[in-house]
Amino acid sequence: MGSSDDDHGGEEQRNAIWFGNLVRASREPRARYCTLRFTNLMDYFNLGALSVENVPNSDLEECREFFLCSWVILFVGRDREVDPSTHTACSCYICPMMTWDGYPIPDDYYKATRQWGLGGKISSPYADPDGRIMFLSQKQDGYAADKNRIVAVAGVSSEGCTELFASEDGACSWDLSPSAVWYASDRTLLIQVEEKGERVLYQLPHVPWPDTPAQSTCGASIPQALFLILQRYQARKRRT
Repeated sequence: MGSSDDDHGGEEQRNAIWFGNLVRASREPRARYCTLRFTNLMDYFNLGALSVENVPNSDLEECREFFLCSWVILFVGRDREVDPSTHTACSCYICPMMTWDGYPIPDDYYKATRQWGLGGKISSPYADPDGRIMFLSQKQDGYAADKNRIVAVAGVSSEGCTELFASEDGACSWDLSPSAVWYASDRTLLIQVEEKGERVLYQLPHVPWPDTPAQSTCGASIPQALFLILQRYQARKRRT
């Protein structure tokens, strides 16, 4: 649940994410659900005022800068250290959720972590049931065209991240620019790209990960194109 507030006095607009529990008073068929108190995620983890990226995709009707599941909330925020009118640098904030009632209070061990990615815009954060986290990051900080690259984080408490398909020349060993990533039920990584004017789904086979992802392990396989091309599938579906 998100909200935004227009602060008076010339301060920059701030966004907030709220979380809470949805409970049912009894198991009776007609029993209603009710919400308990909501907690401000930024205050809970002492993140301060952030400009949260929130750009829903009109085709998929979803936000690609936010992800949540039972154990973590991931969101993308603009870097406070730069001017957003000329910079696109973002960070991915990883917020582990032990409970959803606002307790316990975070400490040095239970805390949110910030991933700067590769220095540019970040999108499509995603986490799998094993605790691995992925997101897309650009290298160039600015509004000039740049490709998305897949970045891996070993877990919620990891301080560093690793670029998949990184190359010595910095150009990336995979020439396509992903637009979204997510995990399938078999732990393989699904990658959506725009290729030759069509939306194509790629699959990266599951690779046993070490505690800290290594470039040689993560970059060992190039994604294999699936037979599913979404635009063609949708076109065939409309004709039938």
